[in-house]
Amino acid sequence: MFDTSDMYAWMLAALRAGGLLLVLPTFAVRSVPVILRVSFSAILGWIAMGAFDAAAVAPGSGIELILLAAKEMSIGVLMGMAVRIVFATIDYASRILAVEIGINPSPEFDPTNGSGGNPIGTGLYYIGVLLMFGGAHYAFLYAFMRSFALVPPGLAEPGVGFVSIAVTHTARIFQLGLLMAAPIVAVNFLVNLTFSFLGRIVPKMNVFILSFSVRILAGTAMLVLSTGLIVHYIIQQFNEAPEAMLRFIPFVNL
Repeated sequence: MFDTSDMYAWMLAALRAGGLLLVLPTFAVRSVPVILRVSFSAILGWIAMGAFDAAAVAPGSGIELILLAAKEMSIGVLMGMAVRIVFATIDYASRILAVEIGINPSPEFDPTNGSGGNPIGTGLYYIGVLLMFGGAHYAFLYAFMRSFALVPPGLAEPGVGFVSIAVTHTARIFQLGLLMAAPIVAVNFLVNLTFSFLGRIVPKMNVFILSFSVRILAGTAMLVLSTGLIVHYIIQQFNEAPEAMLRFIPFVNL
């Protein structure tokens, strides 16, 4: 039967799921209704109840319940941040690409934060969404369920080992973002170098104006050719994200 201990277990598991959906891309955007996120959290919490002993998580006081709720919410948020790093890398790479190609002054709606963005960032964002729901979301759900076996609901002393792991993964945003944009950066450098020589050879040529069209043409062509490379790096990060979700939990050592 469904008793009080089951209710507490469901609530704590739903809070962990709610923290995950609070920062998980595609669910954290403003266009997703709050009631939908709450419903998904309740469903995931109900499913996760079978992964731990519900009778062992009943709090003894109101303060203990608050501490348990804060712990579960923080675990979910940190796990979601591990996935959000992938989209942060995509956003960083798209901004470099927009500047290098020369289309940064053309703003568009950014679905990740509900504000202005750039067309390249919007396109890469939806590529990331398609890749995530193309199979990576199963690994994320598995990591979420496994987190209850590694760290079941209950009071525990947090560690600090996850801090260095989080810093390492965060630093890779800049590394992988530059690697994604590297071909376009190289082409832009060659275009600027070529026009600098032309400016010396033909002083009357307006190389500043002519270089804009060449940069856009060459950068767009190289972006099309390097799309496979960008997708490769995104898939690589999605493959590493489930393990990072578990390593980001401050109550477990892997």
